[in-house]
Amino acid sequence: MRESRTHLINGFSYTIQQLGAKDGRRVLARLLRSVAGAAGEASDLVKEGSNGAEAALAGIAKLVENLSDADVDYLCDTFAPTTLYGPEGKDVQLQLKDSFNDHFAGKYGDMVRWLWAALETNYASFFDGLGLDVGAWVEKAKNAMSPTTPKPSTEASGSSSSPASGA
Repeated sequence: MRESRTHLINGFSYTIQQLGAKDGRRVLARLLRSVAGAAGEASDLVKEGSNGAEAALAGIAKLVENLSDADVDYLCDTFAPTTLYGPEGKDVQLQLKDSFNDHFAGKYGDMVRWLWAALETNYASFFDGLGLDVGAWVEKAKNAMSPTTPKPSTEASGSSSSPASGA
């Protein structure tokens, strides 16, 4: 039986139903071709002494490099028919396939988050079964890409405005 999962993204609720096995295996094969190169890149970097965040970033960069426009179109076109969406907290449910173009216009970050949610809905147990913590991998990459927040100064007011040593 196909499960459905609900994901909240930027004020919208997306209910994503798992693909059937025939469609799911086609998507999985396509993903594995892209992920294999990315995982190999990350693994090589770890073996060479890079930290996990650097390896995750390199792996994601390789994954993005391997994904073609046709791959992204295929993934979006495959998952949109399995998705209902509406404003968070409302009982409105629309078919994403019917309004995909307008719904995500100018909201490509939301589109990528939805696509990731669709992949999680369908393949989380597969990757977990292989011992791959894809969520942690992505989280490391996000953290590595996030700007660091400066710590509040502990110096008293009126301190020198000259740059700190070593800068």
